[in-house]
Amino acid sequence: YILIHNPGCGSSKKGLELLEANGVKPQIRKYMSAAERLSVAELKDIAKKMGAKSPREFLREADAKAAG
Repeated sequence: YILIHNPGCGSSKKGLELLEANGVKPQIRKYMSAAERLSVAELKDIAKKMGAKSPREFLREADAKAAG
């Protein structure tokens, strides 16, 4: 398993804790790090798997505005 993780996010931390408590040891992908950032192809693949038309559908509006 791969967890797309933000160590600065409480929900992400709780998700990791839940996985580990249930014996799942995921590979961690810290997507907020420039070195581990997701590619456009990866974002499109994730969106497709989630039933979204585009990665923009799961982008939080406030975060998008802050990022410019």
